[in-house]
Amino acid sequence: MFRKRCLSTLVAMVAVISMGTQAQDRVQNYQEYLVPYLTWGQQHPDDKEVLNIFPAFKPPVVRFKQYGIDKTRTEQYHTYVTRMQVIISKPAANLKLGDLIQLETIKKMSKELSHRQISAQQVLPLIAGKGPIDNFKWCNEGAWLNSFTLPQKETNLSYMINPERPWCAANGRSICLETCYYFSPGWKVAAEIYNHTLGSNDPKDSGQAMQSEIRYFVSEAEYGSKVPLARLTKINTPVRGVMEQNTFYFNQVFTWAKVVAVFQEHPTNSQQTVMTTLAAFTLRSKYCTESKYQELCKAIKGQSKGTMGVNTRTGISAGIPIYSREIATGLSQVLEAN
Repeated sequence: MFRKRCLSTLVAMVAVISMGTQAQDRVQNYQEYLVPYLTWGQQHPDDKEVLNIFPAFKPPVVRFKQYGIDKTRTEQYHTYVTRMQVIISKPAANLKLGDLIQLETIKKMSKELSHRQISAQQVLPLIAGKGPIDNFKWCNEGAWLNSFTLPQKETNLSYMINPERPWCAANGRSICLETCYYFSPGWKVAAEIYNHTLGSNDPKDSGQAMQSEIRYFVSEAEYGSKVPLARLTKINTPVRGVMEQNTFYFNQVFTWAKVVAVFQEHPTNSQQTVMTTLAAFTLRSKYCTESKYQELCKAIKGQSKGTMGVNTRTGISAGIPIYSREIATGLSQVLEAN
């Protein structure tokens, strides 16, 4: 049980953009599903076309030892997809999407997350296994000394290299971030105990570390989706902008995540915008299918009820359904205020 409860703490979710815990839920038409990655394209082809981290992504072949014998296996993944809409009280033409890539603005959006801007030369999928790794050492400060050690142990993340374009290429329409989420002090102690007692082969950090790229586009044509975005949003009005967040590195639990927000003219009110937010979170299938991870799976699905004091009502420990709502609500509030 201790192992299960320790694992349930590791559900710190993706998303650089957060609304805080007091924001009103303004979400409409919420939908979600969990699907094996390999059958995602068969069951939801349009969603996969838009939300896949990049078109050529394939689950990697990993090496491991079993009874002292070297073996290989293809990693198995599940993808959790959410979709929702929020009405923004501002005309689509007046939205300042450029605010979404300003570091100081991002820092104000969540007190739980700490961010630093990074360059293309600091992207972990490119540098892992090629020498010492300094990424995320800035997170290990004060009481959080040695809380983030897994990034420095990465040896091969080549499967997360986008062959179509480099992550974090500077173009004036994007920003790349390194983000740390610290577990509570109590959970830091729990993770340390777990590592000393049960986690010698599968150690855990005392927080969630991630790297992500945020981009924005001012039209559907500029975004260049092969799937008409109206097929996903079910709104038949012009697209006036798109925000895309690609999280291409996590230190634990998740493998990658992607958020796409589509901004369209409101069909009946010219003073409003319809924002459709779609998100995909991809993680190892074992976290969804093996009984020993059932507490973690419940946390991911937002079904935990305060296990050992974890806050599962709001914020990044609330699970994907709740947190993805917060992403959408936070985006709308930022764009309305600016």
